[in-house]
Amino acid sequence: NYARLPQLQAIWTPQLASAGSTVSASSEYTYFSRSDGDNGHRLDTQVNLKQRFENDSAYLEPKLKLQHTHYQLEQENNQSLNRSLPTVALDAGLFFERELEDGRRLQTLEPRIYYTYTPFREQANIPVFDSSERTLSYSQLFTDNDFTGKDRIADNNRLSTSITTRLQELDKGREIFRASLGQMYYFADRKVTLPDETIKTGSRSELVMEMAGELNDTTRVSGTAFADVKEKAVSAGQIRVNYQDQKQRFLNLGYSQRKS
Repeated sequence: NYARLPQLQAIWTPQLASAGSTVSASSEYTYFSRSDGDNGHRLDTQVNLKQRFENDSAYLEPKLKLQHTHYQLEQENNQSLNRSLPTVALDAGLFFERELEDGRRLQTLEPRIYYTYTPFREQANIPVFDSSERTLSYSQLFTDNDFTGKDRIADNNRLSTSITTRLQELDKGREIFRASLGQMYYFADRKVTLPDETIKTGSRSELVMEMAGELNDTTRVSGTAFADVKEKAVSAGQIRVNYQDQKQRFLNLGYSQRKS
């Protein structure tokens, strides 16, 4: 692993007059160092623009991100590297609801789609200081990069679809149950990889199922399952139990399993 000595970050988010519009910019400088690695400086700058259109039953949110990363490496003749990439995304959803038990509870149905596109840039010559591949999760369906860190930007042309239902107790103002189901569909192979890994060619991800609910006022149960559609079998699963009482006593238990 690399040491970060130092790491500096700056974020700028101006106030805009237009409702639903958001502009932000961020910059991060990091010096990476280790005894047997290719030490170097990295400066990453991102600009994000998005506009949200919404009413009580639907929303539409287009997004644009521009990212530029500069590397100054020390152990390869002070090599300088630059990478610039745009990413576009479109997030859209509907919201349906109905009252249950004479208005004491509310059930919602929330279909959602998320499309993202990032063109391919060859990145094999860029060192890997802090990037790794993200583990599939429900939240990953709505992200634009398949990697953590700044050293890899995934080439993506994919669509995520999902549906969520919630059950809310109106008099207490809380959610007592939630279930979600979603999947990613790829329209092209993913060519950007980490070292010694191969291009990914699958046309869709595993099916991701997520649920969470309250057993009582102090105990909440949640779980996630991943299903291989081709094999028609559950490939992995996780279940978690969280307990918290009025005396601020906590108990968290978890169990996970993945088929090899």
